[in-house]
Amino acid sequence: MHVKKLIIHIGRHKSGTSSVQKSLSSNTSLLSSIGILYPLFGRNGSAAGIAHHRLAKILNPKFSHRPDIKAIVNEISNEATNSEETILLSSEAFQQISNFAYVREFLAELNPHSILIICYFREHLDYAVSSYRQFIHANSNYINFLDYNKRFRSMEKFIGNWSSIGDFKMKWFSSNSLLDNDIISDFLNIAEINLRLASFRMNPSLGGDLFFLKLLFNFKGKQLFDYRTLSSLCTVKSEWNMPFKINSELAIKIRERSDYNHSLISNLGKITLKCFDKYPALPTSNIKDDLINYLSKNHNISINQKLSDNILNGKYSHLLF
Repeated sequence: MHVKKLIIHIGRHKSGTSSVQKSLSSNTSLLSSIGILYPLFGRNGSAAGIAHHRLAKILNPKFSHRPDIKAIVNEISNEATNSEETILLSSEAFQQISNFAYVREFLAELNPHSILIICYFREHLDYAVSSYRQFIHANSNYINFLDYNKRFRSMEKFIGNWSSIGDFKMKWFSSNSLLDNDIISDFLNIAEINLRLASFRMNPSLGGDLFFLKLLFNFKGKQLFDYRTLSSLCTVKSEWNMPFKINSELAIKIRERSDYNHSLISNLGKITLKCFDKYPALPTSNIKDDLINYLSKNHNISINQKLSDNILNGKYSHLLF
């Protein structure tokens, strides 16, 4: 396979990556018709896998023994059916790579004429809140938001690493910075792919009192629901996929404690900071009459009276901060 261009979409997490991947994986034949291969290899070998998480893991020395790079490239090349000259890969797991030895071997074997890496970034607090909600949603571990937030540091090393691999295109992930306010349109524009593809709403975020209840269950070492059930519940009421309140004073302190925004602003320009003061503090006073009653009636989840009273009396209001 003669590769003129390799495009690697590396995320970041919670920046519309699943929507992009769903759109690409649903249109592989259309992409192929214009010379772009979105390979099955690395996304579990089937159309059901929308992203190249497996390939990203293989190319990460932290998770993989030395891979057979030549065999990987042959597998990808053998998928070409229409003399495709562009390969497109997408996985936010690529951003977890810090040792690029296997990546460089892969690139040397593939030998593309040009390499384009695409990455979207959310503003520090917006990213931290979204990432934290996803963490609580997907895990049974408990950590408060302030401790979780400590992992958001300067992105200079990350930017330098990926810039050494190829043409590193970075952009803020915010509605007013995206082409047509749409991540799919914006991604295709940056990738210089002349197509219009449908957008998909993916991975609803846990929020509101539903998020707080999951946080409480994590704190107590108990299981509330599985990931898919929680994702489904997020869509029942808009309040159950809403962010939580962070007052303006605390928001300023959180942003000032990290070089995350500063390292991105120097590369991407200023970004409008999202205000989290407008969202309700958790838990809300409606948690019993609204969420707890709903779960009792529709999912046979019983919250005992003592726990319910303790929630309303503020006993667990410290769980977030």
